[in-house]
Amino acid sequence: MRIHSQSMNKQRIVFTLLFLLYISTSCENDIIDIVFPDEEKNSFSCNLFTTEFITHQSAASYGDYCVFITNRRSSLYLYNLKTKSLLCEETLRPAKGLDYWGYDLYHCNQATFGEDFYSEQDVFPLLYVSQRANEDRRCFIEVFRIQPSKEGKDVDYSSLSATLVQTIYLPKMNSDNCLGNVNCVIEKGSQKMYTYSRNNNNDEANYGYCKISCFDIPDVDIREVVLNDSDIKDSFMLDCSAVNMQGGCINKGYLYIGQGYQNAGYIFLNVINLKEKKIDNRIDLLAMGIQWEPEGCFIYNDTVMLSTASGIIGFKF
Repeated sequence: MRIHSQSMNKQRIVFTLLFLLYISTSCENDIIDIVFPDEEKNSFSCNLFTTEFITHQSAASYGDYCVFITNRRSSLYLYNLKTKSLLCEETLRPAKGLDYWGYDLYHCNQATFGEDFYSEQDVFPLLYVSQRANEDRRCFIEVFRIQPSKEGKDVDYSSLSATLVQTIYLPKMNSDNCLGNVNCVIEKGSQKMYTYSRNNNNDEANYGYCKISCFDIPDVDIREVVLNDSDIKDSFMLDCSAVNMQGGCINKGYLYIGQGYQNAGYIFLNVINLKEKKIDNRIDLLAMGIQWEPEGCFIYNDTVMLSTASGIIGFKF
């Protein structure tokens, strides 16, 4: 089914009903094709990948595997995307503490695998998990080494360990860098990491935008890295609010970020063109009948996967 700008309003209701029927019947091989109004180059198809129920705050994928992380990094799940099966659940020691504004410091709102491995024998590259601002008003990124219980020729995925090997402190928040509520995404093949953020204070005027910043990925041999404004390689502003943005991934020069939840009255999948420094699309998922809050976003088989506590939805662009 194709939806064009001149018939968008009338057909949204029809699509919503079809999508809800699609979810309820779990027809995973069916694909609903949509063309967003006036954006032929950004047409996409979407399909329900799984309705697996996994509570999580962020997600990251590598090959056929996906790692789900909960708030305070108290639990870590390993999921096989090829077989659509949960391999293990590890209960970790919860990280305690409050951020600069009194919320959970270790919220784990964004996770992303890098390209570098801690050891040549590791089966997973380093995992980067974004955390909130500390008392010094610096958001930070924890870098973990993820290891199955047995590596080598016969890998055993029945249990995992997560070892903190590096902490990256981002520049201290100020009104210019807008690094008050930061999530970090790794761009494969460039040794760059991008952040999306906003100033996090009581002035609602600061909520009406989103800032994208670019940094070099620090050498993992440095246990504790402190970055400053001079380390920002590039940055640009987007004319949209970054409130409730969480779960991002980069693929072929585009940054995809989930945003919102049902009670907020909006749920979007933002499509950001990093080369042209602009938003190509804000896909209105709530209008499509998708009422699940986006938690994680990752790439699998060249498909943008949006993970929620109720399942995973795939978007093919």
